[in-house]
Amino acid sequence: MGFFSSVLLGAVQGITEFLPISSSGHLVILKDLLNIETQYGFLFNIFVHLGTLVAIIYYYLDDIKGLLKGILLKEKKSITYLLFIIIATLPVAFVGIIFNNRIKALNNIEWVSYFLLITGLVVFLSKFTKEKEIKLNYLDIMVIGFSQAIAILPGISRSGMTITAALLLGINRNEASKLSFFMAIPAILGATFLEMVHINSLESINVMDLITGFGTAAIIGYFSISWLIKLINKLHFWKFSFYAWSVGLIMLIWDYYGNN
Repeated sequence: MGFFSSVLLGAVQGITEFLPISSSGHLVILKDLLNIETQYGFLFNIFVHLGTLVAIIYYYLDDIKGLLKGILLKEKKSITYLLFIIIATLPVAFVGIIFNNRIKALNNIEWVSYFLLITGLVVFLSKFTKEKEIKLNYLDIMVIGFSQAIAILPGISRSGMTITAALLLGINRNEASKLSFFMAIPAILGATFLEMVHINSLESINVMDLITGFGTAAIIGYFSISWLIKLINKLHFWKFSFYAWSVGLIMLIWDYYGNN
């Protein structure tokens, strides 16, 4: 695949995993443009996803330590938060396991383009949200969990869906972004496991490509989290809808004329 492609895909994963513009959609588009073969693509996906997982853990390390400490001390608040994460993960786990092969069939530019347009619409809705400082409850977390399950479709942004859902429910912006990133930890681990199932051989794999993609995704992902949180607090989150719409339309046109 080469150093340049590894850095490019790693950077794209690091940016788009957290910004509301769909990492899966962008990877499908770039792999098609760079003509990266499927077998290598699955393995590379694992490494760049693990890179973004490292970014989340490092960025929220103190919060994670606090949560784990609270759980060990049997604090109700920490245990409840862990239950929220587990409940929010169940829908995406169900969809990923049951419909994985059907979803894989949608990994093409045409479907990704349509789903990017939907992502743009959802993210745009966040413009009309108002914080109510409500206390997160089990019904809220189920709604957010189902929104994450929808985001398993390539081109549907996980952060776009979960953060917008949380904001629509009246959850404050800091909590909405933190919850989305915490939910990403089991979601990324689950996606990584499903990708591993498709790996049949490790022959002709350049380890340096994988390490480069992993490192790039981790570093870029860390700064992407910080940037997104600032944008959310400054009420700029909804503006990503224009980017999603633009890419979706451009790729639809490109796909149409490329196949005709």
